[in-house]
Amino acid sequence: MESETLAIKLRHHHLPKLADAGYVHWESEPFCVHRGPNFAEAEFIVEKVFESIEEIPDSLLENCRVLGELAADG
Repeated sequence: MESETLAIKLRHHHLPKLADAGYVHWESEPFCVHRGPNFAEAEFIVEKVFESIEEIPDSLLENCRVLGELAADG
């Protein structure tokens, strides 16, 4: 994905949804994102995924570059 496309998706889709859920606070000028009051909920889930990377089926890793690389390194 091109960086411009990613920036548009972040600003117009992902960050507003994450902010609505309280996971992040963000500002467009200057562009800044930081943890929201509910960040610990999302952090917990992500940590558990990384801790159990060996147990995740390959079919779920195929479309995620980060998890795929972690599984290959593990």
